[in-house]
Amino acid sequence: MFKMIATTAFALALLGGPAAADPGGKHGNRHEGGERERSTESDLGSIIISAAERALIREYYQQHPVAVSGNLPHGIQKKLARGKPLPPGIAKKFPGELSSRMPPRPGYGYRTVGSDVLLVEVATGVIVDLIKDVLR
Repeated sequence: MFKMIATTAFALALLGGPAAADPGGKHGNRHEGGERERSTESDLGSIIISAAERALIREYYQQHPVAVSGNLPHGIQKKLARGKPLPPGIAKKFPGELSSRMPPRPGYGYRTVGSDVLLVEVATGVIVDLIKDVLR
């Protein structure tokens, strides 16, 4: 009887071992090469529009004024924040001439929404950084 209980306990310990090793999945799964998977959350703090980029953008729009028709609706304006997804259909492309003067940012793109300039993660549409009222 003792042997049967010990064998059953041992088998359960073996089966439950891998599941209990990382219960929350906090340490990421490993790929074949031993690399950990990237977190699903973006590290938004490390990607920002630098002061030099801000000056370049402001200078460009002072030399090339753009007519902005009124303010965005309050509900959409509230959604334009770091870490939030860009609402679909409201963004306009960044001017090609200005885009070519900006440093390359693989995986990110600039967009304009109303009078604001946004830096967006292209794959997810998440707003990484923004400059308010640049087009006014």
